[in-house]
Amino acid sequence: MLPVAHEVVRRLRDRQCSGGTIVDLGCGAGQVAGEYAAAGYDVIGVDLSPAMIELAQSIVPHARFEVGSWTTWPLPPCIAISALGEVVCYLSPGVDPVAVLQDFFAKAFAALAAGGLLVLDVVEIGMGRELDPTWTAGEDWCCLVKYQYDESHDQLTRRITTFRAAGEFYRRQDEVHRQQLFARDEVAQMLEQAGFQVEVAERFGDFTPLPGRAFFAAMKRE
Repeated sequence: MLPVAHEVVRRLRDRQCSGGTIVDLGCGAGQVAGEYAAAGYDVIGVDLSPAMIELAQSIVPHARFEVGSWTTWPLPPCIAISALGEVVCYLSPGVDPVAVLQDFFAKAFAALAAGGLLVLDVVEIGMGRELDPTWTAGEDWCCLVKYQYDESHDQLTRRITTFRAAGEFYRRQDEVHRQQLFARDEVAQMLEQAGFQVEVAERFGDFTPLPGRAFFAAMKRE
């Protein structure tokens, strides 16, 4: 996602926004946040994982990182917000996905300065419906991914099993990733209703979305 960060910085500078706060939701280990910080912006990275926040802080010590969820963390005044890596597709069970997304877009619009950017990507409805299990391996590791598509709730579940060498044996780890899927037109409409000028980008700078994903660059009208 580093090309996305580069394009965000380029667009901000084109609008004479050479400083200010950028919020990176679902920041992980801080790679994208690090690009924003290197460009001279104040950066706040947010992630649910305390381990990721600790790692990000060690990698980008001059940025600020906090443990939190993209759905509830209070957005401060800022000039850009990124939610990359399908962050908004990860929701708590039982919530109304449309209502959660509408609430987030309203909060993002209120937090952004005029001309500010919100960039995000989603997995589209239908992605994973025909996916077969995948298997990849290296010298001392292997990874199996199984997919389950839920037509009734538009959800994709990835069951990931990894094995890593640990001496004479292998250590197994199991993860379950459940994602809410969205229609790109519906997301674009929600962004427009929140007040944004919306670009559904087939290309964003040097970044091209993967098949089955939709990428949005939403600007708060000046």
